[in-house]
Amino acid sequence: MEVRDKVVAITGAARGLGQEFATSLAASGARVVVGDVNDCADTLDRVKQAGPEGAGVRLDVTDAGSARAMIDRAVQAFGRVDALINNAALYGALHGGRFDAIDEAEWDAAMTVNVKGIWNCCKAAVPAMRKAGAGSIVNIASLAATYGMPYGLHYTTSKAAVTRHFAAPAAGASGKGASGGSKSNPKSLGSAQITAAETTRNT
Repeated sequence: MEVRDKVVAITGAARGLGQEFATSLAASGARVVVGDVNDCADTLDRVKQAGPEGAGVRLDVTDAGSARAMIDRAVQAFGRVDALINNAALYGALHGGRFDAIDEAEWDAAMTVNVKGIWNCCKAAVPAMRKAGAGSIVNIASLAATYGMPYGLHYTTSKAAVTRHFAAPAAGASGKGASGGSKSNPKSLGSAQITAAETTRNT
């Protein structure tokens, strides 16, 4: 897929996969907007070294207002949003255990970040994509959603929600006069799994 001059917003971009997505896309010519609850300065430096332009924002995906602010920053900096990569997720901070031993607060945190966070960012991005005439949303899931993790039910359940439930909203996101689709077959990327949902306007 050609990404040169495309404007791509990436959540959870301070480190790990998010940082790699940002650097790789920038190197391919994309204009990248990176967001995270943690400092994205290192990622932004890498983006600016690798590609044409980049912008950074502090992002809390659990806060709808923060999600909108990320998209507003992208539009302010580059005029539009072409793609959103929902990479932010809670995993390393979760404590494993049998399903009946998982702390309720941790269950709620996993669902809030990993599921509601994607919902917030999709809701924020779709209006800008409609205005641009097309857009792509990539939600990062996990093989754990398919194969399960007996001692990580909170995480696997949240990622199963990503793979199963976000394709349908994406299919209708482009609105009247547009077509939508979901790629249900995951593509492996390291230890992660990608479910891509694209909306394009008919011409």
